[in-house]
Amino acid sequence: MGIKCNPLITMHIRHLQPLIFDKYEISSSDAELAIKYLGAFFDVKIHQPNKTIILPQIADWAWHELILDTRKYRLFCYQIFGRFLSHIKENLTSSRRDLKAEFEHSCKFLQETYNLSDGDNPDEWKESGWGKPMYRLREPIDKVVCNTCSSFELSAIKKEHWLYQKVVTWLPLRLMQRFGLSASAAQYGVLEHIAHLISLKEIGNRAEDTSLLGELAWQEHILWTDHYTEDCNNLFGYFLHYNYRPNKRVQASQNIYQ
Repeated sequence: MGIKCNPLITMHIRHLQPLIFDKYEISSSDAELAIKYLGAFFDVKIHQPNKTIILPQIADWAWHELILDTRKYRLFCYQIFGRFLSHIKENLTSSRRDLKAEFEHSCKFLQETYNLSDGDNPDEWKESGWGKPMYRLREPIDKVVCNTCSSFELSAIKKEHWLYQKVVTWLPLRLMQRFGLSASAAQYGVLEHIAHLISLKEIGNRAEDTSLLGELAWQEHILWTDHYTEDCNNLFGYFLHYNYRPNKRVQASQNIYQ
């Protein structure tokens, strides 16, 4: 018998199970197991906040769904941990060999401590996302949609803007790796996303909604939590919340201010 996860954590994250099952090509039991892994991860962070835990990719996808609901995630963090829990990206100062060893140790620790298994497809639970970063979506991004130009006016932004210069170093590549976008589609999505943020600063809620590409860029920006928080503070002076609606194929962006 393993340790049981804090029931308050389970209460806050159990709604994620149908969301990840609907979104990703995983079994129902693997979706359930992903929530157990995520709950165990959060439970460890209560008692051992500095312990390094690298989640299996499927469980990390569940964490993504929680993070994208920015208001609820912040409330969850302060209720459970008393602080904001960042979504940590790969430490580029560590070698891939070190990260692989950390990942294997993390999985073994969670399995032994919380009595967790490898799921229906053990090989998929041995994947952290570095080797195969693309999302296994049930509805892959339509290349026709990606090749369709948005009516959004991109003249509002110049590529010299500091925020574009900052995110262009990593965000387009992230979109290409995660969604299989072409370089031009990824670049367009990032441009549209940054133009949208600038418009929000200038004209607030009168800013137009973005296309699917802009939404994907916004979501991936949010998932690098430290970058997004810093960028919001520098651009707006506060954290800009995102109204995530996972039941929509294309989430319209309703801009909510803290």
